[in-house]
Amino acid sequence: LESIIKDDKAPEAYKSFINYYIGISQVDLGKMDDAVKYLRQSIDQLKNEAQMPSFAVYSYLRLMNTLTSLDRIKELEDLVNVAKDECPNLKSIYEYWYYCAIVEFYSKNYGKALEFLDKSVEVYNVKEEEYYRLIAEHAIYYFALYLYANVYFELNDRENTLKYLNRALEESKGNFDYPNYKLSLAKLFVELNDYDKAIEVCKEILELVENKSRNEVITYLSNLYLKTNQFEQAVKLQSTIHSPETVKKNWYGIAKALEDEKYFPAAESVYSAIVEVLPEEIQAYMGRAVARLVQNKTIDALSDLATAKKASKENEDKIKLSLIYLQIGQVVQARNCLEEVLKKSPEDHQANLYMANIEQAVGKLNDAEERLNRVINLFPNDSRAYIQLGNMLLSSKQLDKAIETFEKIKEIEPNNGYVYYALGIGFMEKGEKELALENIDKALKIEPDNEGLKNLHKMITEN
Repeated sequence: LESIIKDDKAPEAYKSFINYYIGISQVDLGKMDDAVKYLRQSIDQLKNEAQMPSFAVYSYLRLMNTLTSLDRIKELEDLVNVAKDECPNLKSIYEYWYYCAIVEFYSKNYGKALEFLDKSVEVYNVKEEEYYRLIAEHAIYYFALYLYANVYFELNDRENTLKYLNRALEESKGNFDYPNYKLSLAKLFVELNDYDKAIEVCKEILELVENKSRNEVITYLSNLYLKTNQFEQAVKLQSTIHSPETVKKNWYGIAKALEDEKYFPAAESVYSAIVEVLPEEIQAYMGRAVARLVQNKTIDALSDLATAKKASKENEDKIKLSLIYLQIGQVVQARNCLEEVLKKSPEDHQANLYMANIEQAVGKLNDAEERLNRVINLFPNDSRAYIQLGNMLLSSKQLDKAIETFEKIKEIEPNNGYVYYALGIGFMEKGEKELALENIDKALKIEPDNEGLKNLHKMITEN
């Protein structure tokens, strides 16, 4: 083909025709700059003809289309301005008027853009020009409807924006069911905050696409569900393109964020979706139980906890369950969970601390003290058992033993403000005001903005 183009004896119209086909082939190959070059050559060769051949419209329109896809709008503007004189047949092609509208749209001449769009649709409906329409793609008509919507959107005319968006959607069904086009419509619905319509369009797209393109639409649709607080639908949809195990961390993150914002019904729905996708996911049952407890759905919550308890095998899960049971006063169930842990791991630090809490709550102070001392011996550099023991001794008025315990903590964590606060309480209970103030002062040096400490210091001083 290149040799034909360079042949001086070949007719210009023939060479133009070859350049045109090379140009559109470059488009198919994604070599857009080369496509522009060959299509321009095609047009330049046709200008040398005494009369512009009828097929010239193809070269002009293809070049306009390519420049548009490259966002080379200034070149497009120059081309449409000269094309109507160089190739008069273009005026009978609706695509030409669409590209004129594109130029005006990018120049923000929205009124003029609407005029050209009207002309484009008017010409499209002239059946006498069916000959050219067999050559020119119908796609531009649907793009024109979409451009109408964009123009009206820029003019802040919501009514007409929706009018043309809906028209573009309806007329394209069965005629121009291209996923990327429909996704553009969906995105404009989102700009109008019409999420329901955007979701409806995305669902239509999913019926048209497969593989990678489908995944992209699912991702976009799941984000729409998240924006509209339809969290359960988002999770279920994501599970169709991702391995649930790989994305469950994100789902838990969504649920946690909802809990932080006190959106417990929504959090419950996320956990429900996780349970549906991953029925063995114990964390989801526990999370849903907590969300349900906050909403006073006690029976449903207890059912979730029972399911989690039955399925749990890891110590960590059993300990979390025990804490939830403790928080809702289900002491027997909490104890059962902890006993299972301690039977398998008698030195488990956290399980022993919680069990000591239970023993203290039911009045078995000696058992609790003995347990905490064992934990202290096992973990001498961990202050948690010390603090728990010290607090228990304070609450049971064993002040000397409490003070002795908190003094030991100072050796482990000398900058723990709570320790000095607790010592202050202990000495105050014993009536030793100076030692109480001394420790409260030390606590205030560590936590100078603590209003509780300030008030306690003031109370001791005044009394």
